[in-house]
Amino acid sequence: GFGQRELAEEEGPELAGRTVDDEGAAVNGALVRWIALSTADADVVYRWPEVPLDPPQRSTVESRSDLTGAFRFEAPPSTDLQGGSLLVASAEGYRAVGLELESGAKGPVEILLERSREILVQVSDSTGAPVGGAIVHHMAGDPAGRDSAFQAHERFLSESRTTDPSGQARFMEFQGKQTFYAVHGEQRSSPWQGSNPSKVELRLKATFRVAGTVSFPDRHQWGGSPVGEHRVEVAGRSGIAWRPLAVVRGVEGEFGPVDVPLLDDAVEYRVRLEGAPVVPQEVFFLP
Repeated sequence: GFGQRELAEEEGPELAGRTVDDEGAAVNGALVRWIALSTADADVVYRWPEVPLDPPQRSTVESRSDLTGAFRFEAPPSTDLQGGSLLVASAEGYRAVGLELESGAKGPVEILLERSREILVQVSDSTGAPVGGAIVHHMAGDPAGRDSAFQAHERFLSESRTTDPSGQARFMEFQGKQTFYAVHGEQRSSPWQGSNPSKVELRLKATFRVAGTVSFPDRHQWGGSPVGEHRVEVAGRSGIAWRPLAVVRGVEGEFGPVDVPLLDDAVEYRVRLEGAPVVPQEVFFLP
């Protein structure tokens, strides 16, 4: 439902296609990522609707569209595409979009890119002074929480940019909510999440580190229970509300250290292990 469509299959590279705008004109310089999916990526038990602070890491290959909008891949991202695969395309001035591919599809594939609003992100230190050279991470926020149908590619909408000397970086808006956080050396901002922002301000904070070990019982004891993606979430509580601050996906064995920003008004912090069929485990502490 994003305006992409597969055209007639033809001989050629492993996968080829074209990026165009809503008037059919070629979009030059678009970054197209071909991502191999896990068999569990589309499973409602596996995915997470909360703030996506740690986007999934999957085998990926990249291509750039040329002056005619054409792009091509000579080899797939993985020799095993049993879990399926998808394309994610982005370009300056356009909203990133995705397309799930049919098994064995070679295209050509046409990807429609729509114009997007620009978001200005301002990063500053604890005194309010701008910070150049900070890395700002941008992700699609809470895609599964919207009323629209879940799209697998939404979990992979992420990008990072470096702030200029004035502490600013500019991004194109993703569909739905946006999530931002900034890192500079050992400092890190709290995540910002919201809809339709024109400007986002991130304040860098001192951090503390969390590390630990996760062990599970014999997996045969889980029987036929659905198994989801396990993760560790670190959150801080201000009043009665918990704010996610850092996430580690796919944990088993040792994890961390994870840098976590200190909150000015935090009453306590929590490390939470969760993921079906495990009963969530929590540890509460003050740094």
